[in-house]
Amino acid sequence: KSPDRPMKPSDAGLNPAAERAEFAVILDGYVMEENLKQCGKDLNWLNHEMHRLGIGSIGDIFYGACGSDNKLSAYKMVKDKPKNDIFQ
Repeated sequence: KSPDRPMKPSDAGLNPAAERAEFAVILDGYVMEENLKQCGKDLNWLNHEMHRLGIGSIGDIFYGACGSDNKLSAYKMVKDKPKNDIFQ
């Protein structure tokens, strides 16, 4: 082992679980059905996760993703225009 290389978890006797990529499953209020299939989920799972988060409609979600923990992370759409828009 080269003394100049970065330390790896195995050097410290650790074996962390491999991380899985996050799949974007909702973009701008629309379901990305192929991504939903790729992460092994379906619309029933999506509806259950939305209910768990207290979100009533897919159209309310700006971005939703299925992470390595198999839970939906969702960011709601902003209905109101920002008061301090940096582009004005």
